[in-house]
Amino acid sequence: MARSTWTADGQDPIDLLNPATDGVMLVQDGVRGLGMPPVQRYTSTSPAVHGSRWRGHRVEERGVFWPLFVWSDKGTADWLERDARLWRSFRPDVEGWWEFATSNAVRRLRCRFVDDGDHSFSADPSRRGWDLYGVRLVAEDPWWHGSSVRVEWGKSTGEGFLPGPPFSISGALDMGTAVMRNPGDVHAYPVWTIPGPSSSATVGLPGGTVQVPFAIADGESLVIDTRPSAMTAMVHTAGGAVVDRTGQLGPSTFAAIPPGTAVTLSLSATGGSAVQATLDPLYYRAWG
Repeated sequence: MARSTWTADGQDPIDLLNPATDGVMLVQDGVRGLGMPPVQRYTSTSPAVHGSRWRGHRVEERGVFWPLFVWSDKGTADWLERDARLWRSFRPDVEGWWEFATSNAVRRLRCRFVDDGDHSFSADPSRRGWDLYGVRLVAEDPWWHGSSVRVEWGKSTGEGFLPGPPFSISGALDMGTAVMRNPGDVHAYPVWTIPGPSSSATVGLPGGTVQVPFAIADGESLVIDTRPSAMTAMVHTAGGAVVDRTGQLGPSTFAAIPPGTAVTLSLSATGGSAVQATLDPLYYRAWG
């Protein structure tokens, strides 16, 4: 493990691999959640055919288990503060991000606290300066999220083309030749941002476009989230308000970019505004 952190509820990240930093150590023996998620298979059988026929599958929520060592050699008060900071991050009504970094990638898993295994104390940990917990979390969204891919078209000047995510393609490129790549393991849905002024726009993939038949004023931006967990079109006004315009979209099909492919996008916008697309690559595992 190169680096691993836990961030929840607006707190600063907690370093899980360097007890000298935050007094917390993720004991590697017993960690669960880094590998493949559980999969529900759907099959059918026939009395006339041996075996079964695969009909599809569904990736279920992912269970996560952390053996966590909390340590301090600076006295009772310091151990209690380190312990309290850790447990303040485990609110069951708030999700956090478990980040795992290797030498060539950073991926994050969104997790929620479940229980501590009804932890029992054999001694006063604040006096001896350490304790070992077994923390169980759940990732209701089972995918590890990679670094976001971001591309933008329509501006007079671009932001450069970088060799790895996050990256963007220069806005000087023609909208008709815009290409976006999904480096992940599964189908991923882009989030589109159209800043005003614009009188109308079309965004999407070949065979699956979203029609925006209404105007977007100068200083506003329309964010179209095509992910199945959202499927919304929200206007962010100059005053900071957010207005739901989902029901005012024209004929629309929210389409995904298949894994490991690059597709030519279907884009147009009147009024000279830029169009930006952001995609979170999704992975089965924390690395590889």
